[in-house]
Amino acid sequence: MSGRLRGAYASKGGLVQVEFSLSPTFLIRSLEIGGVLKTKLPAPVVARLSRAFEGAALDRDVLTQVAKRAFQEGQLALPFVFPEDLVAAILTAQ
Repeated sequence: MSGRLRGAYASKGGLVQVEFSLSPTFLIRSLEIGGVLKTKLPAPVVARLSRAFEGAALDRDVLTQVAKRAFQEGQLALPFVFPEDLVAAILTAQ
């Protein structure tokens, strides 16, 4: 895979969109999170959440652990958007 990959997932809190590239060993790098969400997130929160996925493998279990840890450590409360929603958006990427 080369270039930027894009994925999206329709959560109850809105459309979660991601864009990222992969390292030669298929680890996530430069993940961007966006979409049309019911609640606007401050840019520093989005940046911190995006950085949490740097170096993560494209594996559902690994990504879920990363997302849950990022939500807990950042004390994120996104109405109707859950760690699993971010993972689903990443895994749909093409």
